[in-house]
Amino acid sequence: IQKSGGTGIGGLNIAGDWIFYSSGKTLNRIKIDGSENETIYNLSYLQDMSMKDEWIYFINISDDFNIYRIDINGGNLERFLKVQANDMALYDDKMIFSHEIDEKCYVESIGLDGNERKIEFEDMAEDLTIWNGYYYYIGDNYGLYRRPVDKNMEAELLIDDEISSYMIIGDEIFYSLHSEDVGYPGKGLYRINLDGRGNILLM
Repeated sequence: IQKSGGTGIGGLNIAGDWIFYSSGKTLNRIKIDGSENETIYNLSYLQDMSMKDEWIYFINISDDFNIYRIDINGGNLERFLKVQANDMALYDDKMIFSHEIDEKCYVESIGLDGNERKIEFEDMAEDLTIWNGYYYYIGDNYGLYRRPVDKNMEAELLIDDEISSYMIIGDEIFYSLHSEDVGYPGKGLYRINLDGRGNILLM
């Protein structure tokens, strides 16, 4: 895919022979060999696109940040969850998502069959990740936090700085900081252990 202007490409997912991606107000798919590029949804901006089985889940910005799903062929579009979501991710057969109610922030989970919805913890959270029994997320003041999945414990601040993005690989976290100018990749690439020790500037 080559674009000379306009909106960028995001939300990359692969299923079978297809690459799925978002670009502006469209959700698209293209064969891995670069053929058959097609639009399967073009109604609004979307964020946090994730796939499970035959479904694509996303936050529909145009519909008050409700969570929607559509099948991989572009059919059966439906609102999956009526909630003003800040963030959403899929793990196994459940979804975790964050949202606000009466100026309080919550992280909840729900089964992909629409059942067993429950509050996991109370906190502002973006870029939610579950890894080795912990929730990891960008929280207050853009710091990186973690808290145990199965224990009612306070969040642990791992990185007290403004995180722009992070990724967990094995027993290490790779992250970048917000730059003074708007945009990515941010200010430097760092590596740190899962417990917040051993911080190293890579480049």
